[in-house]
Amino acid sequence: MWRSNADLKDLRALVEKLGNVLEGHFRYEESVLAGAGYPKLEEHKAEHAVMLSELAVIRSRLAKKGDGPAYPESGWIVLNFMLGVTVGHIANSDLDYFVHVHGSEKARVAPK
Repeated sequence: MWRSNADLKDLRALVEKLGNVLEGHFRYEESVLAGAGYPKLEEHKAEHAVMLSELAVIRSRLAKKGDGPAYPESGWIVLNFMLGVTVGHIANSDLDYFVHVHGSEKARVAPK
């Protein structure tokens, strides 16, 4: 967005939407993990809380900038956050619960 001279209000709206999507996704994911008996659920929930806290800091930083163009610094903080969520969290923590849930499903389906 900042490369195409987007306005900060547009970037803030995108970050707001991202926050809403993440909050809903995290609630859903945590309920699925609870139902699957995931043993690291509390640790996983804590990671979600940290990410939402980081996003709140980003929202605050963007709010203090007022209106005008979304300069690279604003875009970079959002991009860095997204990389942490996608590459960091999904590739590590989510993969761990996937293995747990997938293994549990195999155990239920596999003949004894």
